[in-house]
Amino acid sequence: MLRALLFAAAALAATPVIAAQPAGTPPAAQPGARQAATELARLLAPRETMIPLNMKWAEKSIEDLPKLDAEAGEFEREFPGVHQAMWLAAKNELRAQLDSGLPDLWARLEQLYLAEMTETEIRALIAFYKTPTGKRLIEGMYGNSDLQPVIESMAASEDGSISEQSVRAATEEAKRKTVTAANIDPKDIMPLVGAMPLAKMRAVGEKVQQVTLEWVNKEDPEQQERINKLMLEAAERFTESKAPAK
Repeated sequence: MLRALLFAAAALAATPVIAAQPAGTPPAAQPGARQAATELARLLAPRETMIPLNMKWAEKSIEDLPKLDAEAGEFEREFPGVHQAMWLAAKNELRAQLDSGLPDLWARLEQLYLAEMTETEIRALIAFYKTPTGKRLIEGMYGNSDLQPVIESMAASEDGSISEQSVRAATEEAKRKTVTAANIDPKDIMPLVGAMPLAKMRAVGEKVQQVTLEWVNKEDPEQQERINKLMLEAAERFTESKAPAK
């Protein structure tokens, strides 16, 4: 039971992925419930973790692009280092977009929590995630996140979107590693047994993944255009200053 609860609780953590999209109007809720939902969203998707981790994987996605895309691979072979130059040119803009867009993910998660859980259930989760076991669970979910399947999914899609299967693969593996390594303290996890049914916790975790995926894949043309412009200009400068590799 304890391991099953940990798996379900781990699934509630937002998958660390890059995007910044506006949230809709939150449903009506009592102030106390809304405050609790806001706290839980920020607890499970902390800015101090989300932004550095997303930046790390954004850099890796550009680094791996020549290995996953034939045209990018040919470009890199002709001008070694060009993709790194493109990353360096765009990273500050990307970080700014992440920073400004993260509250929109929080808002989407808040809406989900308010729609799917009672205030009592939300506060029980907050209490759990503040325990030593809960903190280790959050740290482990992010620390064990391997987004290689997500990167490969993006490279394979025509529009750069991320598939549900790749997100599920990354999340399930992170949960497995985290729960296996977790030092479970029964006194931390047991209060959840009576506070929220296991089946409900699992169902909310599934919806968290879906909300996160929708947030990722909804495009922002203006933001993407700024990134594209910076990277294209960097590529042009790089190729003009370097002779093609022989």
